[in-house]
Amino acid sequence: MFYNTIHAEGAQLHLFESLAKSDEAAILQLYKITKKPMCWFEVKNYFPNMNECSLKRAITNLKNKSQLKKTDIKILGSFGKPCYKYQII
Repeated sequence: MFYNTIHAEGAQLHLFESLAKSDEAAILQLYKITKKPMCWFEVKNYFPNMNECSLKRAITNLKNKSQLKKTDIKILGSFGKPCYKYQII
């Protein structure tokens, strides 16, 4: 799901919506293949060119669609803050 906070229109909006859907599909496929809980920056290792905000949003969208669930597992992130891992349902 693309959240149109930039008020894109027409073909540009359609492109951004398509890219958001493909990000979600790729991330979900990764969770299916690896079968292990991962936090956002572990997922980022598999998609180094994916925008960090898009990646985090895709994980949240997949959680909201009940395709991923947040675990109780936390690991220390790159900025010294704990990050939750998510896993496929």
